[in-house]
Amino acid sequence: MQYAAENQVDKMDDKLFFSPLFFLREKENILKSDTRRFPIDFAAPWMRNYEIIIQIPEGYKVAKIPEDVIIETKNKIGLFSYKTIQKGNRILIKVNTKIHVPIVAPNFYKELQIFYTKRILKEKEKIVLIKA
Repeated sequence: MQYAAENQVDKMDDKLFFSPLFFLREKENILKSDTRRFPIDFAAPWMRNYEIIIQIPEGYKVAKIPEDVIIETKNKIGLFSYKTIQKGNRILIKVNTKIHVPIVAPNFYKELQIFYTKRILKEKEKIVLIKA
């Protein structure tokens, strides 16, 4: 799929700021309660992979890209990986999210909630481009 959009980049002086996941990122943590009394039912284990290639506009260079990270729950419930590769005038973002179990017991709710929070914070990080 190819994606082009306007109003996705914030410009300040000679810098461009944007979230590389655009509309693919989670906006907020769905696990908002402080506690949970019932299991979370995902119906089945699941995996979501994204590979995003960003063309750096002519006249710009990368000032900052998100660091690579792997976030895993202590009990192997979920895994999130985020990798950024710059090659020439392109940036490749590889994002992988996995939930390994169909049902999460209430006693693991806090662990899963922290996992989602860390994932969402990572997905919000921005790429910064500056005039070359």
